[in-house]
Order: sequence, then structure tokens, then C-alpha cells
Amino acid sequence: MEWKAMNDEVKHIVVFGANCGKCKKAEALIRSVISKLQLQADVTKCEDWDIMVQHNVTYLPTIMIDNVIKFKGVVPAENELIRAIN
Repeated sequence: MEWKAMNDEVKHIVVFGANCGKCKKAEALIRSVISKLQLQADVTKCEDWDIMVQHNVTYLPTIMIDNVIKFKGVVPAENELIRAIN
């Protein structure tokens, strides 16, 4: 199945996490999906605990897309991430 981006908007994606395996895996998956879908996206990794507290992040990794927290404490499956981005 081929996935296409639903629109040409720039997506703003933040991965809240530490330098752990799950957090690295989540960031790599996001970058892979962005590339595969040829999306315009600003992907940031945030390791600042003060900022995490401001966003009520309690589980790592947490993935926020366009200012909405979509995943907490898990590395999503690729198809779940694609649905969340689109």
C-alpha cells in the first residue's frame, strides 16, 4: 500500500525523550516516515525536563504532532505514525 501526504502543510513534530534506545528508535522512525512520505516537517528532539513538565510529559518517549500529544511511552508502529501525521 502506498501512503500519500494529505496536504502540503509543514508538520511540527517533537520527540520528548532522553538518550535511551526507545527514544532514539522513535526519532529514527519519524524521520524515516517523513522521508518516505516526502513531507515537509520540522522534527525536534527535546531532552529539556523543564519543557517536558510544561507539556505534562510523564512517559518517554512522547511524540507531539502539531502541538497535540499523540503517543506516550511507546514507539508507534509505522502505520500508526502515518495515520497520526496525516
